Amino acid sequence: MPPVTIRPLSAVLLDLPNTIRDPEFKKNVGNPWFLQHVSQYLYSKWDDPNTIDIVRNVRNEVLVLQKDPKYKDIPLVAEVTSSKSSVISSIEASSRYLCNKNLKQDPRGLERLKSVVWRDGFRNKTFTVPLYADFITAAANWKRSKILVFGTTDTTADEQKIY
Repeated sequence: MPPVTIRPLSAVLLDLPNTIRDPEFKKNVGNPWFLQHVSQYLYSKWDDPNTIDIVRNVRNEVLVLQKDPKYKDIPLVAEVTSSKSSVISSIEASSRYLCNKNLKQDPRGLERLKSVVWRDGFRNKTFTVPLYADFITAAANWKRSKILVFGTTDTTADEQKIY
């Protein structure tokens, strides 16, 4: 059998986010941080039409979820026409309830809300993702070696936007 020639590595395909950070990140870091900052975010972005759209989505999903006996205790989200403080406190209560359920897949509205709150935290450097130490070293080596890095993921589009 002739010798096998192995060419130098030219690309790396990563299963994001599982190869760069703890798979329990969302449960152990992301959700607690989100719950601490969601009210502040909503107060600061209340006049943004996108924020109001997300709040309406969360409210509509909570109304649907409440029909399921598993979620009969979920706190309702106040109408956006209610006072800002009552809407925000009700969003916080519903979010806390859903985050504590540790759902495999968050309702779309909550997912959008988490995404914008996390992204805001990344931008203002109040939220960071602890990465595996060997990933940081490997990424530096790949960059130095001009190796292309690609990623694949099973996370939703909204969650991908924060990476």
